[in-house]
Amino acid sequence: KNCENKGLVCAGHHAGGIVGFACADTLVINCVNNGEISGSRDYNKKYNTSEWNNYGGIAGGNNGLILQCVNYGTINGVVNNGGICGYNRQGMIDG
Repeated sequence: KNCENKGLVCAGHHAGGIVGFACADTLVINCVNNGEISGSRDYNKKYNTSEWNNYGGIAGGNNGLILQCVNYGTINGVVNNGGICGYNRQGMIDG
């Protein structure tokens, strides 16, 4: 609740300014991302993958509840990218 990211987040999968992946009981409320979210070539090399999946300003992936959050940062990925959430599986995003 009430979190802000101003830095670079660099990962290979499920990268977000506030949370990588929000599980079912997770509440993310009134958060702001001002940082860049980007894929990592080192991660992809280590795990032998070429895809940069699920990047979002607030959450890379979501099964939880994201409320009243905003993203001002840049998202750099290949598959499933979004300003608030890269991949919303069974979660809810509002306002």
